[in-house]
Amino acid sequence: SALTALPRGSVLANTRDQRHIDGDLCELLVAEHFVREGYFVFMASQGSSPIDLIAVNEHGVRLLQVKKDSERVSPGRLKASRIHRGRTDLQKQLGVEMVYVNLDTRVVTVTDHEYHANRKAVAAANDNEKGEE
Repeated sequence: SALTALPRGSVLANTRDQRHIDGDLCELLVAEHFVREGYFVFMASQGSSPIDLIAVNEHGVRLLQVKKDSERVSPGRLKASRIHRGRTDLQKQLGVEMVYVNLDTRVVTVTDHEYHANRKAVAAANDNEKGEE
């Protein structure tokens, strides 16, 4: 089938924001990643949702929120680090996992939320011990 060109000035001609294009590409790369890992992958039917993808295999269901991997150099530091996006209360309640995608390298990284929660708990305990001294 042949493509039909949009008329000049068409509303669709200039509606794709690069951030939305990057987001779509990230979701497709994460879907590919989980399909290759043996999951069935289902995409969200709504544009703004606390869940972008649902991955299902014989071990269970994973709810995924996909973000483009971005870095910044924080003040006082020399090396760039990942910009971590926090989960909403609803996402935490549902057990949604944050997944970051580097579009340049196509690397998919699933955040280990238990590791980060344990790290915060240890830091809080250490702060309490310092306060008691």
